[in-house]
Amino acid sequence: MDIDNQIDHESLYESIINHSDDAIISKSLDGIILSWNNGAEKIFGYQATEAIGKHISFLIPPNRPNEDNEILQRIRNGEIIHHYETDRIRKDGTVINISLTVSPIKNKDGVITGASKIARDITENKCRVDRLVNLVKEIADYKFALDEACIMAITDHKGIINYVNDNFCKISGYSRDELLGEDHRLINSGYHNELFIRDLWVTIANGHIWRGEIRNKAKNGHYYWVDTTIVPFLNEKGKPFRYVAIRSDITDRKLAEEMNQHAQQRYKQVVDNILDCLLITDVHGKIIFTNNQFLVLFGIPVSATDITDIHNYIAPDFLEILNSLSMKYSKYPAPEAAKFEYEGTLSSGTKLWLEVRFCSVKEFGKITGLQFAIRDITRQQSAESERIKVIEDIVQRNKDLEQFSYIVSHNLRSPVANILGITDLITQGGLNEDESNFLMQSLTESTKKLDSIIMDLNHATQIKLSSNENKETIFFSEIVDSILISISQLIEQKGVKLITDFSMVNTCFSVKSYIYSIFYNLITNSIKYKKQDQQLICEIRSRTNDNNILLTFRDNGIGINLEKTGDQIFELYRRFHMGVAEGKGLGLFMVKTHVESLGGKIQVISEVDKGTEFIVEMPMSVINT
Repeated sequence: MDIDNQIDHESLYESIINHSDDAIISKSLDGIILSWNNGAEKIFGYQATEAIGKHISFLIPPNRPNEDNEILQRIRNGEIIHHYETDRIRKDGTVINISLTVSPIKNKDGVITGASKIARDITENKCRVDRLVNLVKEIADYKFALDEACIMAITDHKGIINYVNDNFCKISGYSRDELLGEDHRLINSGYHNELFIRDLWVTIANGHIWRGEIRNKAKNGHYYWVDTTIVPFLNEKGKPFRYVAIRSDITDRKLAEEMNQHAQQRYKQVVDNILDCLLITDVHGKIIFTNNQFLVLFGIPVSATDITDIHNYIAPDFLEILNSLSMKYSKYPAPEAAKFEYEGTLSSGTKLWLEVRFCSVKEFGKITGLQFAIRDITRQQSAESERIKVIEDIVQRNKDLEQFSYIVSHNLRSPVANILGITDLITQGGLNEDESNFLMQSLTESTKKLDSIIMDLNHATQIKLSSNENKETIFFSEIVDSILISISQLIEQKGVKLITDFSMVNTCFSVKSYIYSIFYNLITNSIKYKKQDQQLICEIRSRTNDNNILLTFRDNGIGINLEKTGDQIFELYRRFHMGVAEGKGLGLFMVKTHVESLGGKIQVISEVDKGTEFIVEMPMSVINT
């Protein structure tokens, strides 16, 4: 019975050892492994057959060469080692943390013959502990940093102070003992109204973070400002049970802002009393300051303090200039003595000229925008414009006189010479009837030619005299319809395809006879010089460009060699396609004269055998708005 019991105990011990998650290893005093359980196989990755009979050193990291000898020496001395933490190497090469319990193995005579080791893998636990230690240290570091950098206070849900740091005591002048157990009414300056305080409490009581600037009162009666963030700590029901207030001292900044505000008020009093209009924009062109003179000039009510309201009173093109310049000089300074002149219209409809000087605005060495000094030069500019107009008129009259002299000397010479020659022959006498009749017929033809030239010259010289007469609203489409009726037979005979597009602009306020003449001469000119073997396609379109109205007349006719005759194309009595069509060379001269009389200009683009395009450009003021 005793033997059976002994067998049962041994089986029980063996079952416990083999089913333990811990590694249970026995070894000799020389370090040779004698037994190796299933737990050892799981922890170290070696099978029992791979470990038994080997020296224990294959499990020990190179950085612990003497550790096992020291442990065995302690075992020889009869010592039991408890919870010894160290490192071991698994079969796959990874290093794990283990906790060792080592005890001596004795024979029946009590002599120590070996050692029994129980090893537990504590790698994961050690990592958790390390993380926890690091977390605690990190929290402590954060608290230290906050205590050093900020003014901190912690209260319960009722606002009773239960923690303040040294910075709080320093700025408030109260000791820690004076503050703990009190609420923040102790430092209330009375500066903030009831609504401000209520908003603060409603925000944090609902579990939200509150941020703002607060003026407090120190123990000595001095006021100080703090930038405050109050963070509520919530319980499992989502209700605040603690509030942490983190503050920074902004007293110097608030004093600087107050001083700056006073300085700005003094500055505004100065700039409002100077004669020039002042305007400041940021680097994006947004207006951030104007003086009263600017408001007066642009007709802006003094009540329009909002920048958006001010923008509504300023012409969009002027705002675009301000925006463009501000962005252009946002990174490098504007040139010294930079200026430009602007012609525009106020919201009231009044036209004005402005001289605008500008320079960069810098703060702490950085460009923050532009400052504009604006002066109304409408009177000076009107006088200058009138002077320039008189000069231009004199110059043009001189050119007209030169051209008239040229025409007289060249175009009148031939018929006058013929008349003089014929009259000389008649006065000599001795002519028979046939000779007399021939000379009289020649005299009549030369006189008619002279009369025709004089009438053309008279018509040309009269154009500018009537450029300001009989102005009215004109529809381009109606002008074209009228012309098509008058030359309908020619259109049908020549098979002309006319395309018009006046969808962008169809009206202008001008001299109707001039507009009609421009359209008529350019259309008939295209028909005269069409290709014989191809249908003529004539396109007329209108559009606006900046402050101008553009009329384009394009055809696919025979074209003009502009390299050869481009500088002569609008001269009087100039023809470039002799034998192709009849004409005097008067039409394009009349077109150019009419266009210039209306304050516009004309240009031509042409290529031989491909066609011609005339572009008539007139000031936007011609358009009837």
